[in-house]
Amino acid sequence: MFAARGYEQTGLRDIATSAGIDAAMICRYFGSKQELLAAVLEAQSNVSDILSGPREDIGRRMAEQLFSYDGGDNEMLAEMLVVLRAASSREAAPLLSHSIEENFLAPLRARLTGAQRSERAVLIGAYLLGTAVLRFVLKTGMEPAPSDARLMDMLTRTLQAAVDAPQTSG
Repeated sequence: MFAARGYEQTGLRDIATSAGIDAAMICRYFGSKQELLAAVLEAQSNVSDILSGPREDIGRRMAEQLFSYDGGDNEMLAEMLVVLRAASSREAAPLLSHSIEENFLAPLRARLTGAQRSERAVLIGAYLLGTAVLRFVLKTGMEPAPSDARLMDMLTRTLQAAVDAPQTSG
């Protein structure tokens, strides 16, 4: 529900009704909507599957994960939508920031080599999130089409360039 409606528009009663339970049960186990969001963010997958394997294929694995979305369930997209739809909330933003750092940026930084690892990790996140927003949220210029293979190839090369350490001049 956080992914579909956003944090501010989702109430504990809505969640409880959808789950077929009483809202008091959510409060008992999670305490508050903010603590429930924290638990949701904690339970989200991290990028370990994408980061395992050869470093020279990380860009391809990220692009494939993003382009594998077919309108159905996609965990990576749902996680991005939670982030997007909760980012403007004063209450949720600090939780999101912490989750992104712990579940995406830190593991990615650890896998990168060379200079400017933090900057490159942030850039990769921006590319992925921006592509997801344009493709799946705004549905702007990236509808599934015969050009998908070309778009995925371009995204793969862009992501991999950010994964690879920049060359230093002698």
